[in-house]
This record gives sequence, structure tokens and C-alpha cells, in this order.
Amino acid sequence: MNNISEFVFLSALSFLFGVTQKLADGHHEHGLNFFPGAGVVFGTLAGGLAFYLIGYSPVLQAAYLGPLLYWFFKQKIDCLPLIILAIMMLFGVFLSKGDFTFPLYGVLWVFAGYVVLDAIKQRIRSLLINWFFARRLHFHLIHFVYAFAVWDVYGYSSLFFGLLGTAFANRVFAIPEAAESEHKIQYGPVR
Repeated sequence: MNNISEFVFLSALSFLFGVTQKLADGHHEHGLNFFPGAGVVFGTLAGGLAFYLIGYSPVLQAAYLGPLLYWFFKQKIDCLPLIILAIMMLFGVFLSKGDFTFPLYGVLWVFAGYVVLDAIKQRIRSLLINWFFARRLHFHLIHFVYAFAVWDVYGYSSLFFGLLGTAFANRVFAIPEAAESEHKIQYGPVR
């Protein structure tokens, strides 16, 4: 693929991953009920997309597996649709599109970024910190720094289009955002 068509293709897959992952989560936590077993179907679809994206390049492996490790660390894999998604993501490592080695340091760096910023979020209370996390800028910071460090746009664009897909699913299917309601409970409404 040439660079522009590859970027559009991978961005579209990242967007669809965000949509399907949010729909899987929405069926479990937020009361969506399209049809019986829909959560498992959307978890499987998200897993298939992630499987392909993770197998595409080492940069995408780190961009998806770092947050997956964080999900395990924070015990966010708490239902069958997300368990299916997580297993498929882990198996995506074996779908290598090229001859490369597993990016252990990249995965650990992205994971460490999530853990460190989560610790900051939990321990430091200020208006600026609250504003930063309420707008999910920590996700962007981690992946932007990673993309810059490996000099590959996919380290960031995968997150950007995945979050865009999540926001699209939230808006179209009226799924309440857990982070928003958690933030409102702890700090009051976001302004």
C-alpha cells in the first residue's frame, strides 16, 4: 500500500475498533441491548480489528498492547465481550505482516506511561490536573510521545482514530461515558 492509502485504511480500522469496543462495553455496562449476545458479537468484532492492527506493525503492537496491559493492571477486563477482545488482541502478536521482533520496550513504555499518569491523577489534586484528565489528554500525551520517540505516525493516529470511534459510538448510541460520570462524582461537573 502507498502511504496515504495505508494511513486511511489503518485509521478507518482504528476508528471501527473504537466503535466496536465501545459497543461491546456499552452492552455490558451501560444497558445497550441491540439483540441477545450483541456484546459478545461486538467484542469479537473489536478483537478481530485489534488482531489485524496489532499484527500489522511493531508500532501498532505497542500502541494497542500497552493500553491492554494497563486494562489488565486496572482490572478493566471484567466481562465476556472484553475477555474475548483481550484474548484476540494478545493473539494478534502472531499475525506478523513483516519480519520483525516483538516490541517489548515499546509495549512497556506505553504501559508505564499509563501507570505513571494514573498515579499522578490519583495523588495530585488541582484544577489543571482535573482539566487535563477530564479531557483525556493523558491518552494523547502518552501516544504522541511514543509516536515521536519511534518516529511513526501510527503510534498516535491509532489512538486518535480509536478515541474518535469511541466518541462517535457514545454520541450516536447515547452511551454515557464512565470517566465523565466518575469525574462528576469526584470533582463536580466539567466546565
